[in-house]
Amino acid sequence: MGAGYRLGRDEGVDPSVLRGFIIDIDERKRAEEAIRDLASSMASATGRELFEEMVLYLTRTLNVEYALIGAIEDENDQQVKVLSVSRKSELVEPFNYVLADTPCENVRREGICSYASGVAQQFPNDLLLTEMGIEGYVGVPIRNKGGRTMGLVVLLDTKPLLSVEIAKPTLAICADRISAEMVRMETEEQLKVPRSWLRSPVEPRVSFWPT
Repeated sequence: MGAGYRLGRDEGVDPSVLRGFIIDIDERKRAEEAIRDLASSMASATGRELFEEMVLYLTRTLNVEYALIGAIEDENDQQVKVLSVSRKSELVEPFNYVLADTPCENVRREGICSYASGVAQQFPNDLLLTEMGIEGYVGVPIRNKGGRTMGLVVLLDTKPLLSVEIAKPTLAICADRISAEMVRMETEEQLKVPRSWLRSPVEPRVSFWPT
């Protein structure tokens, strides 16, 4: 510790840089621990059980308000069918929503997207974000081996996100696991979305949102 202190004084190293370096190491360690826990806890789960356990794990471990897993049938589809959603570490009723004018649309188009705060202000046409009082957002695409976006896994919080750098790699691991399961379920014709659903109007069920 004495050597580090002399380095800061004698060689002009800003102590805040050293603190930031230490914090960065701590963040990486926490991310690695979260990923190890996730891999071990989800090893045997399949289907709906996997999706439900995963969103519960994410809200509890990362201390966020909401976690959801959504499916997109094809690249041209503008609707998301939520397969599982957790609020405050409890499962709630899934819902459907339209991608247009949402941060999730950016996730599908560009890849990982994160907004530590102010996401509702950046997407004013996404009325659900405003109704839910969302501040922080992190989303990761779920892609198959061919690169097609099959869905996304998302964290939302009513307070600014302080663990974005932990959330990103954790969600990436989740996305890989979900992708493998979606492919398996598609092969078994368990996850096919009826065409009638795609043609029907989307009416998000938001009875569980805070009022």
